Amino acid sequence: MVDLIDLYLEIATETVEKLRNVHAREREKKNGIRWRKKMRGFAISQDDDEDMDIEDSDEKVSQNEDRVTTLEDLERWEQEAQTWDLLRRLVHLRFPAPGNSGQSLQKHAAINQYSSEYELWEDFLEKDDLALERKTVLQWLKETADESGEDIDVLVQDLQQNADTGDIIAAGWIHTKHAIKGSKLNVAQQSGQIEPLITQLDPDAMTRQKRKLQKQDQYFERAIWLGCYEMLRRGKTSAEIRDWCTERTEVWRAVSMSGFPDERSEEDFDSGNPEASALWRRMCFALARKGGGDDYERAVYGILSGDIQSVEPICRTWDDFVFTNYNALLKNQYDNYLRTALPIRPVSLATLNFESFDAVQFHGDPRSASRKLIDALKTNPKTAPETLQPMKMLQGVLIADQFSHFIYQQGLALSQFANANGHSNLIPPKDEKPENEDFTKYITMDDHDSLRVLTHVLLVFMGLGLDLGGILRVTEVENVIVAYISFLRLAGKEELIPLYCSQLTGKRKYAILCRNLIDITDNDQRVTQIRLMRELGLDVQEFVSLQARFLLGDFPDAVSSYPALANFKLFDDVHSAIEQPHPIYRRPRSDFIGGDNDNVSRTDMLLIRSMEWYLLVDGMWTETFTIGTLLYLRFFSKYFMLFPFNRVLMPFRKYESQCSSGTGHQSQEFRNCEKQDISTSGEKLRFRRTLQ
Repeated sequence: MVDLIDLYLEIATETVEKLRNVHAREREKKNGIRWRKKMRGFAISQDDDEDMDIEDSDEKVSQNEDRVTTLEDLERWEQEAQTWDLLRRLVHLRFPAPGNSGQSLQKHAAINQYSSEYELWEDFLEKDDLALERKTVLQWLKETADESGEDIDVLVQDLQQNADTGDIIAAGWIHTKHAIKGSKLNVAQQSGQIEPLITQLDPDAMTRQKRKLQKQDQYFERAIWLGCYEMLRRGKTSAEIRDWCTERTEVWRAVSMSGFPDERSEEDFDSGNPEASALWRRMCFALARKGGGDDYERAVYGILSGDIQSVEPICRTWDDFVFTNYNALLKNQYDNYLRTALPIRPVSLATLNFESFDAVQFHGDPRSASRKLIDALKTNPKTAPETLQPMKMLQGVLIADQFSHFIYQQGLALSQFANANGHSNLIPPKDEKPENEDFTKYITMDDHDSLRVLTHVLLVFMGLGLDLGGILRVTEVENVIVAYISFLRLAGKEELIPLYCSQLTGKRKYAILCRNLIDITDNDQRVTQIRLMRELGLDVQEFVSLQARFLLGDFPDAVSSYPALANFKLFDDVHSAIEQPHPIYRRPRSDFIGGDNDNVSRTDMLLIRSMEWYLLVDGMWTETFTIGTLLYLRFFSKYFMLFPFNRVLMPFRKYESQCSSGTGHQSQEFRNCEKQDISTSGEKLRFRRTLQ
């Protein structure tokens, strides 16, 4: 199953790379408009996309003439690749390989008062499975943001241009510095600076004096804090952040911007006093809540301290909100671990004197915190539309570990879809309705790409042995696979149908197989299907036997009389080469009425096709005669001067030809009739009398 996930991830990743090469310029322009407004604090509207379309309309016309994909295709495939990546990471944690249960990390030396913070961190993750899972999800969110996000230097480019520093990147607060040195505070205020400027240039001046920078320097400040936020959001190491700040002569900012212990550079490890990082996180919390003049500055300190309130104002996406909450939960869990893992020290006591945000208490029961978070994002105005996207819906289900519940509700929803306009023979109706009757909360039957992903995620969990509710829920769970099989039929991928039907249970695998293969009329394709069934361990005889029975059940015969009887002559007398028991027998006339096959209803054509499958499977003479008799009587009773019996009786005539000439795979059985018992001869006799 793990190898299968890797294969799906590889396919999705390769597709993303191809689409990025095609839509790179289009993506850059769309992101450019969005980020320009985001960085300046403006709301992003649908008009932004329309503006981008207008700006590049001429170029698009020429490019799209030969293009079969869109930017939306790229975004959808990116989300699919991210979903497979998330599933792969979580499966390794929740379904450890045999022999590795409970040994997710390598054992380390016992913790003591001299242990480094890195050793403490590893011990923390080793002992707390929930913390390890949250760390895994956080790493996935960081890598996803880094892979799909725009280059950070490009993001801050507009803000730096508004800072009016020309091409100089490392500028600092040059406009405020000039105003202070020239003693032009009053002039600056009269020229558009509404609030008073700071009078000193140290980093804490704005917080301490409660004053502002020159407007151009405010853009510069926001650019720096935006860059720092994005680097933390993307999981960059402290060394990478320090290098980025150094280029802008803002080294002091990078001193405190270190992530979790395993994300730091080796030179940043503090092996002597691991509690100091806990104390610094509390200092960052004070800065996030009470200091800072910019939303991004407060968000940076909020991430460092494990706060939620100071980070959420600049969150724009579902991923951002999950990152913010998981980051806070993990940091809070780690601080709680440090208080219990180490002997009491002065620094440990000092940390208790400073306020911190208790994310664990904020979310309540640790085991249900993930589910509550995902549910809350469904009602958050910023994220509610995004949660309706099928891949985000599935990602939330995986993170909250609610797949068993979700797949059952999804199966109920598919039952409602399938039976909305009439009874469905593939997906049975269910009295129970999904808990959320708003069907936009589920994947619909016409969303084939999402249905494909959901089906394969289900097959992975089935292979891993996840409890999906047992026998009482198996029908609803399998509705997802059945819906995907229907798509395969519509897409002309019949050779895949036996594979997915083999994953169903009981008679349902044959019921779905029969109804989805009935439209195959080419004998070579039918032979191929039979070969595939045998390779997959399916009972071919049961498939053929049940096909006609399912159809007869789906379309019961409503005709009770025989209107065609004695109204016209159907048969001719024929002299037989066989003297006994009947030298003369009767056979149907060829095209005794005329007309064309268009008069045959689809239902009857399906029944005829079900009979034709019998010709391809050995050892089913009894069933063949039984079904043949049922169909013959049904057609004889139903049609009067309208039906081309020549077509109806074609399967029977094939049998008769094979029996007489000694050809075909079942003919040997008839040639040896004289040597067999009386029952076999009786079958042959009944067959001929049926035709008569």
